[in-house]
Amino acid sequence: MRDSTDEFELKAPNDIVDHPLVNYATSWKAVEEAREMDPYAQSKISGVDYRFWNVFHSNFYATTILPARRGKICDMHFIDFDVMQAKEEPNFDVAIKVCDKFELSTIMSFQYNWNKEILA
Repeated sequence: MRDSTDEFELKAPNDIVDHPLVNYATSWKAVEEAREMDPYAQSKISGVDYRFWNVFHSNFYATTILPARRGKICDMHFIDFDVMQAKEEPNFDVAIKVCDKFELSTIMSFQYNWNKEILA
C-alpha cells in the first residue's frame, strides 16, 4: 500500500497477462453479469495488476474509474461522528440516528490507511 498523502495519481492497470479489454462504462448489464460471479472462488490471477484480484476488476477500473469526467475519489475515509455531533446540525443528527438504527456507526467510523485508488 502507498504511503498516505493528500495527492495521488490514478494509474492505469499494469497487467502482464494478455486479456481482452471489456469496456464496462458502456454496459451496466455486463457489469451486473460479471459481478454475479464470486471473484474469490478462484485464486488471484497472476499477471493482473497487484491492486486487482482478476481481469474484471482491472477492466472495470480501466474503463469506468479512470476515464470518469467527475472524480469518484473523495478525501473522506471514515465518518467522525463526534465532529458531526459537535456541529449540532439537524441533518447530521438525523444521519447519525439512521446509522445507529441500522448498526452502521462502527463500520462507518472505522479508520484505516486506505489506498485511495482502490476506494474509487
